[in-house]
Amino acid sequence: MAVYPSRSAEAAALKGVHLYHFVMSNCSQRVRIALEAKGVPWESHHVDLPGGAHLTPGYLEINPNGVVPSLVHDGKVVLESNDIIAYIDATFDGPQLMPSGDDDRTVVQGLIELASGAQASIKALSHELLFKRVRKVSAADVDGMATAGAPASLVDFMRDYSEDGAAWADRVARARADMDERLGQLEGRLMLTGRWLSGPAFGLADISWVVNVFRLQQCGYDLDAYSRLNVWCRAVTAMPAFKRAVSEYRPT
Repeated sequence: MAVYPSRSAEAAALKGVHLYHFVMSNCSQRVRIALEAKGVPWESHHVDLPGGAHLTPGYLEINPNGVVPSLVHDGKVVLESNDIIAYIDATFDGPQLMPSGDDDRTVVQGLIELASGAQASIKALSHELLFKRVRKVSAADVDGMATAGAPASLVDFMRDYSEDGAAWADRVARARADMDERLGQLEGRLMLTGRWLSGPAFGLADISWVVNVFRLQQCGYDLDAYSRLNVWCRAVTAMPAFKRAVSEYRPT
């Protein structure tokens, strides 16, 4: 959870907790849940991803990866959603979201890393099963992203998506296989813990993963094989913090 040495004057001038985010970004949702679960007041900076606001020079000074979320706390910039939620838990008062025992912490950290590693698959499945219904991307759009300074990995991804050919089909197939393997691990974890991924109490592993499983539900992904995971997801999505941060959240 290292602080990023941003040279952004805008970020340096901010006091309190500020979140640069997008309403439908699952990584942004993860951070909003953590802020709500800890009871941390925060100020919203909604970044218009469809409009390309994440690729403006000002935002790239805050986050050179051109992605959301970015957290600014009293001028300090923290990037990467799972690092941000760990920073929130360690920095602010409120319910402790990381277990205290070394062995339990190791397990939870492994589950968080499992969620981080799933992001490429979630991204591909979201574009294929959800975003394709409402948003088309042209070759000119992709060229514009490259010209604006988007990272090469993002440009390559969006080019495959826009062409919707063999390369894109391969990305989606690999994403499905990868996601099913990860979901199987979560099902096994819940077989041991009974209720929460984090252990006896709700915590960071649950926050890290629920946005991914919720996104898969939105995509109509087949989750019938994961009965324990479905019960767990219903419990987390019924929590007030989830409702405030995701299901009832409206950008300002």
